[in-house]
Amino acid sequence: MINWTNLTEQVTPNFTVKDCLWLAHWGRLANENDGLDYDIQSSIVATCMLAEKIRTILNCPMIVTSLYRPPSYSPLVGGTAQDVHTKGIAIDFTTLPRMEIEDAKDIIRPFLTPLNIRMEANTTDWIHLDSAPVGPSGREFNP
Repeated sequence: MINWTNLTEQVTPNFTVKDCLWLAHWGRLANENDGLDYDIQSSIVATCMLAEKIRTILNCPMIVTSLYRPPSYSPLVGGTAQDVHTKGIAIDFTTLPRMEIEDAKDIIRPFLTPLNIRMEANTTDWIHLDSAPVGPSGREFNP
């Protein structure tokens, strides 16, 4: 069982509670008062398992910049109160300085359909992946 209050607790082999729940603008972890319930926790674990696959494909460390964001926090960092981060099914990360973002995206693209994930287009400093249903803009979507 994961201790969601312990920053260094491993969620999966390469991702910690801090990677999943750190809210930099608030300087703390998300908690149950932020909507962190069992369903969100389960989604976060699934997202980390997906990130493990991506990390293996890239053969490169991923520095997580955002995973779960509470509905009241997400708009502060450019999202919405109903976006995929608020459901725990999205991850933003960088591969810099080890690998350029476009190079990482080029490696990930062939795996979007097999892994049933989407990747946000037009990001230059980070990569956004999520497991939301594919909409009109396709697997590589515009925000």
